[in-house]
Amino acid sequence: LETLEQRNALFNRNGMVTAQLLADHPLVRQLWYPGHLSHPDYEVATRQMPGGFGGVVSFRLRARDFDEVAAFIDAFLEAAPEGSYIGPSFGGELPLISSVPMVSHFGQTAEERAERGIPDDLIRLSVGTIPAEDLLKALQAGLSALGARAKG
Repeated sequence: LETLEQRNALFNRNGMVTAQLLADHPLVRQLWYPGHLSHPDYEVATRQMPGGFGGVVSFRLRARDFDEVAAFIDAFLEAAPEGSYIGPSFGGELPLISSVPMVSHFGQTAEERAERGIPDDLIRLSVGTIPAEDLLKALQAGLSALGARAKG
């Protein structure tokens, strides 16, 4: 508890820098982060979340299939600090990343996921409290890997 305020500040900072990077990236189809102007509930979030918007960012990649999603995740994890991993959690010092359809909706068919609005290219990232430059480096590595596959 002694460091909760400092850790929350780092989560908030990393969430915002992640959203800023992804918001206008050509390989990102859609972004959900309440602190970003593009979020449909941005105005509500600014009133209800005066201490910051947290460290969970969800986004859709411009990926054609799960192989391209996996290429993004693999490259992200390779470039992220050791100990970062795939997981469905929301917090910790290190980033946690998941392909939402493959982690939290793996028991559903593609049709069931589509009915629930869960696209195959949906990523959820808990940004952690690592230095922002390390997080951005890992994101850039993932996006570069996706871009390379998309051209191929």
